[in-house]
This record gives sequence, C-alpha cells and structure tokens, in this order.
Amino acid sequence: MAISLVALLASWVLLARRHETVRREICAASLVVWAVLGAFSWAGLGRTDGFCFNQRYLLELVPLGALSLAWSVDRYEIRPLPLLAGTLVAALAAGLFLGRDADDAIRQIAVARVPLALAALLLAAWGLAALRHGSDLLAIALGGALMWATVVHLADDLRATNRVRRGNLWAQRAMADKLPDGAALIGWGPIVQVVAPLRLQQRLLAVDASRDKGRDAARVLDELRAKGHRVFVVATAFPPPLLAALLEGRRVETLVDRPRLLEVR
Repeated sequence: MAISLVALLASWVLLARRHETVRREICAASLVVWAVLGAFSWAGLGRTDGFCFNQRYLLELVPLGALSLAWSVDRYEIRPLPLLAGTLVAALAAGLFLGRDADDAIRQIAVARVPLALAALLLAAWGLAALRHGSDLLAIALGGALMWATVVHLADDLRATNRVRRGNLWAQRAMADKLPDGAALIGWGPIVQVVAPLRLQQRLLAVDASRDKGRDAARVLDELRAKGHRVFVVATAFPPPLLAALLEGRRVETLVDRPRLLEVR
C-alpha cells in the first residue's frame, strides 16, 4: 500500500499531464481513501472495537489501493525474472521467521517491522524507476512485498483467526446449555461476544464489564438480580482483583470450568 498511498497523495500535483486519465481516477480514489484514514485517525489510539489479527476496517480500501498501485507501476517494464527473484526471497524469509514459535520475539518483530522495510524499499525503487534508473529493483521489491503479504496472511493471520474462531465456538457450546432464557451474563472483553449467536435463539443480556474497567459491574449485577434475572459471570479474562470484589459476599456456583462460568445467587 506504500506506493498506493503516495500516489494517491501525489496525484493532485505530481503526475505528468500525459497521464491525465490515470491522474483523474487516482484523485477520485484518493478522496475516499484519505477520508477513511482521516476518520480513523481522528478517533485516536484509545479507541478499540475488539481483538483482531488484521486491519479489517480498512478492507474496503484494498481494491482502490490495488488499482492505484497498478496505475502507478503500469508505465514501467516489470520483467518476470526480477519479479520472481523477489517473490522467492520473500517466501523463504517469511517461512524462516514464521517457522519460529509464535511467542518468539524475533518472529514478532519480523512480522511487525519487515513490512515497513519492504514499503520503504518499494518507495525507493519506485522513485529510482521514475528517474529512469531501471525498473529491475522495482520488480524485485514489488514481488517481495506481494509475496510477504500473501505468506503472512495465509500462514499467520488466517491460521490465528481460525484458531480463535474454533475456540469461540467451543466456548459457546460449553456455555449454551447453562444459560437459560432471560439470563444475564457479565464478562470481560471479547469473551462476551462469544455468546452473541445465542441471542438469536433466546433472551440473553450480555454485559462487557471492561467498557468502564469494572467500575459499575457490582451495581449492574445487583440491578439485574433485582429485576429477576439469573446472573452469570464469565470469570475468564476478568482481572482477579476486580473479580474478587464483584463476587465478595455472594453465593457462587461454578457451572463450567473452561471457560470458567459462574452463577451468582
């Protein structure tokens, strides 16, 4: 996306007039891309909408970025051999890093930093090609960037996403038989979202105590019980001090061990 973003920005002033049609299309795409990026940037770093393995909110920008990239490199000769060399090197490097343990620091640094290095190399190669210094380096960098992104997506992002989905399904099935119609569930973080499909089949209140860092969890629990709801707490991921304060002085029964589901009476 590095070339795409620069091209989207530069299209208003830098692209040659002989590419007026391309410039006009990239300018139109830039209005959408930079508006979306600006909106998310305005929200700040403190906003979060859950755990994920990729920038899923930016997926709608990928087609525009791909078109911008294609338009930006279309006038250069991309020879197959340098392109293949870049893809092979990136594939080997990705396999080397992703073959390490998931908690390995080198692996985590590589996944986070190598794309930045590839983006910088790609921009430099694009600039050199624009200055008529040849396009072989651009082909190598382009092949490497595309292959690295593909391998990391298939071997890391997709596998991790499927693993989380399997875990969520297992947790949902474990709790499904224990949550009666009209129950209220209090949890911490993404675990609350696990029961979302159950709400299509029965009346179920789900409260994420992490939204206010557990400040009102005890009060909400008491109010739910006062209204006649059977109240359950998913202790998984709940900070131990907050969980202890929430359950203090209450009668608690453990219904499921994994995830740890408690009924508060």
